[in-house]
Amino acid sequence: MRGTLSERDESDKQKQRVINKLDINIKGLDGELLKITVIDYSHPDAVDFWDGNWLSCRLELNIKGFNADFLFDLRVDEIESFLMELDQLNLNLKGKANLENMEEVIKLKLNVCKTGKLKWEGRLLYPAGIGSTLVFEYDSDQTFLPAIIKELKNVLKRYPMKGKLI
Repeated sequence: MRGTLSERDESDKQKQRVINKLDINIKGLDGELLKITVIDYSHPDAVDFWDGNWLSCRLELNIKGFNADFLFDLRVDEIESFLMELDQLNLNLKGKANLENMEEVIKLKLNVCKTGKLKWEGRLLYPAGIGSTLVFEYDSDQTFLPAIIKELKNVLKRYPMKGKLI
């Protein structure tokens, strides 16, 4: 038998995290891809609003000339807010949707242009607060929105809001 009981338990937890992960894929017209992989609750045992709603995530960005790949935390309420704005944008084909996290690692804004084309504008900061900044933008198509909305709903179904804001 290999490994101690605690090592096997930790290995089982890591395998479960891989099974639980969900991707949010934000695609561009020329092959650009911003992918956020939600791995698990950052504090799985916490039940209160402030500690319980942090999600451990991995961000991967592939755009012409640049790649980014790092871990960061996002909150369930930030995803909910983004989903509501994205839903409205998809229904009305006007307006904007924003995804910003409390730590300002990601600021992502979607605008509908007068031509009907979508434009993603983003800023990444890593590590949080003191790191390098990448500012980017790319065009997208409204036909990509339903898939993003579905992925966001899947994340919120798997990782529901904990506690209440007091």
